[in-house]
Amino acid sequence: MIAIYARKSTEQNGVADEQRCVSRRVWLVIVCVSIALTPIAWAQPKVDFSGTWVLDEAKSEPPPGGGRFRRGTLRIEQSATELKETASDGVNTLTFIYKLDGSESVNELGGGTLTATATWDGPRLVVRGKVRFATPQVEFDTSSVYSLVGSVLTITSPGAVLPSGDRAPTTSVVLRRQ
Repeated sequence: MIAIYARKSTEQNGVADEQRCVSRRVWLVIVCVSIALTPIAWAQPKVDFSGTWVLDEAKSEPPPGGGRFRRGTLRIEQSATELKETASDGVNTLTFIYKLDGSESVNELGGGTLTATATWDGPRLVVRGKVRFATPQVEFDTSSVYSLVGSVLTITSPGAVLPSGDRAPTTSVVLRRQ
């Protein structure tokens, strides 16, 4: 009897050991696949903002005076390394170029400079910078968030803190692909 019981116990343990081994293999495969796919899950696809865009005045809250978003067009050309934005109202043209690797870009603007960095936040592009004017000597921080849904580009700029200490109003500019 003892020999039969021991044999059954060994057979049962063998089955249990085999089940544990299979269970460990399954968990090992799950863990390995999860680790392998983690970079894919974190790597959000970069959005391509390229195109010619026109202001949707009804849905926008542009800065006072319109800023670079007066009536006219915004042309964006984007490569893997940079985003070039050209705004034109038929009379004036402004061009900004941002490096997409997070390094600084310097752009000239009407008597001043904009030194900025562009970084990805998932599918959104965040541009943070410092505007400096020599005459009068003025300096302030600025930022813009670019987001694209279908053929609608939204550029939101939280109110910058001006040299006076006042905060500029938050602006949201909605553009439609032409």
